[in-house]
Amino acid sequence: MALKVRANLSNKGFGTSIDLDISSSGVTAFFGPSGSGKTSLLRVISGLDRHIQTSVSFDNEIWQSKEIFVPTYKRKIAYVFQEPSLFTHLTVDGNLEFALSRSTQSADLHPIDKKAICEVLDITRLLARHPQTLSGGEAQRVAIARALCSNPKLLLMDEPLSALDSAHKSEIIPLFEQVCHTAKIPIVYVSHSIDEVARFADHMVILNDGRIMAQGKIEAMLSRLDLPHAQELDSISLMLGEVIEHDTEFGLTKITTSAGVMTLLQAQHLSIGDKVKIKIATKDVSLTLSEASDTSILNKLPVTVSEICELDVARVLIKLDAVGQPLIAQITRKSVSLMQLSVGQSLVAQVKSCALI
Repeated sequence: MALKVRANLSNKGFGTSIDLDISSSGVTAFFGPSGSGKTSLLRVISGLDRHIQTSVSFDNEIWQSKEIFVPTYKRKIAYVFQEPSLFTHLTVDGNLEFALSRSTQSADLHPIDKKAICEVLDITRLLARHPQTLSGGEAQRVAIARALCSNPKLLLMDEPLSALDSAHKSEIIPLFEQVCHTAKIPIVYVSHSIDEVARFADHMVILNDGRIMAQGKIEAMLSRLDLPHAQELDSISLMLGEVIEHDTEFGLTKITTSAGVMTLLQAQHLSIGDKVKIKIATKDVSLTLSEASDTSILNKLPVTVSEICELDVARVLIKLDAVGQPLIAQITRKSVSLMQLSVGQSLVAQVKSCALI
């Protein structure tokens, strides 16, 4: 484990201590509603806030203990806030060069490739411009690039997309996905958006009222029926797979999973062999007792019922085992009654291709 945090945030109104180990690779998302403690915990990790009875260490280097407190600027981190906070008197290139001038060029860090960073985030054409001439999406991409140019050992991101409108968010999400997948450093990502967490994160830490409710791999956390996000109308589950074909005639992409081949609308940004996560809204999963041939739905997967959870007078969550991958369907209580569903029962799950991302 790269990052260890033992934090007591009681003076922030939270009465429970946090005990956290974060992986040395990939993206770890802090998820929860506003006021759950996500940003408070991020500020403890960064050293922006100091609390008693708190310890923080990274790669066996102590950042905070009873006797030690390493200030933020010595922690070899980069922090991306909700607002870009760029230096307006400098050009975009000037902002990046400032970060480069303050970076730590040491043997244990990966060499900085400014050109590659600019290409991944599509900001090469912006280098001569000043921040005040950029759109919100452009400015946030520059802020992420500047953070990476500082050559951090750990990247902290506090809801970096929350201030963007839907158009700018759509513009930056595919680029940010590339950053998350190609970065050679651990990333801690704070969000209250389950959609963002599902797209970017490898690991998930669920917070509420300053407590860690659960933590683990993203696909496992999204399939926990006992957690609040699973019981929302817009809840989702994930399936892991690999791109095997682009059907150019019909504009579709095929992805192989352990449960079978899934078909979705053509994803031209993906290459054959890419590992992907398929987001499946629980309300877009229907169930049949046997495979139907007279249907427009292309995705039909053999599944077994592993758990049934009543949400309210009308809705029920059905957790399914799709040959080792969890899948959740949100259906009505009447459907459960008519189909006489029970744990252990074999079914066929159907998902429309147009519903998949």
